[in-house]
Amino acid sequence: MEELKSSNQSNGNQYSTYDHNSPLDSQIIEEEPLGDEENDWAPNAKDKSKPLLLRCLCITAFLFALGCVFSMVFIKYWTVSNTLNAKPIPETMSPIIKYQEEQSLDDYINYAALKNGAKIIEEYSSLGFYTALGPSQYNKREMALSDDNSPGVCWGIKGSKGYLGIQLQYDILPLHFSIRHINIVDYLNAPKEFSVYSIEKSHCYLLGSYTFDLSIHGEKRRPWDIFPCQYRCDSLINALVLHVKSNNGGNNTCVYQFGVHGIENKAA
Repeated sequence: MEELKSSNQSNGNQYSTYDHNSPLDSQIIEEEPLGDEENDWAPNAKDKSKPLLLRCLCITAFLFALGCVFSMVFIKYWTVSNTLNAKPIPETMSPIIKYQEEQSLDDYINYAALKNGAKIIEEYSSLGFYTALGPSQYNKREMALSDDNSPGVCWGIKGSKGYLGIQLQYDILPLHFSIRHINIVDYLNAPKEFSVYSIEKSHCYLLGSYTFDLSIHGEKRRPWDIFPCQYRCDSLINALVLHVKSNNGGNNTCVYQFGVHGIENKAA
């Protein structure tokens, strides 16, 4: 009995040590179940992720825009730098490039050519070279309307001035005139300054005044040139006068070929 009583007392002492009002018990009772914590955490985490995603998008857009600005600045700087550092074409090379790019004189129809029915108007023309046997056959006025541009075969003028009247077979609107010389080093006898006039009812009207420049540029020289009509270009013509005013310093003048180019009047 004493042993049982002592045992009960010891058990009673064990139970009496359990305090229902202890802080630990109140904490355990007040805690919410684990399941409720999981249910609370998910929506809270989802709400917090939205601002983070928005910030990432903003940063990405800002970096992209910044990259575009830097790219534009770099491209503009590179373009300006290359333009400033580009080497200009030397002046001696410019005429050569221009010579290669321009069309040939053969691309234009010459209405003042003998083969196209043109003729010399005697009363408006100066005399050619004369020899002891008469006019030189190689320096007649018709040579200026011929396609034969062999050395020495030209319309020869005594001195530096002369006139050449030309009758065209067709009525044309004048657009251009051309002068051809042979490509030799000595060009003192080549015509330099000249004018072109139309003949209308026994009156002469200026179509243009020009300078034929045969100076050598670099290693090439074009022995012909084309000159645009300057006045009365909208009037039909079928007769004109070439007035040679000067040469390049020679005692005589040699006109190898003179050309008249324009639009033919189909209604005529």
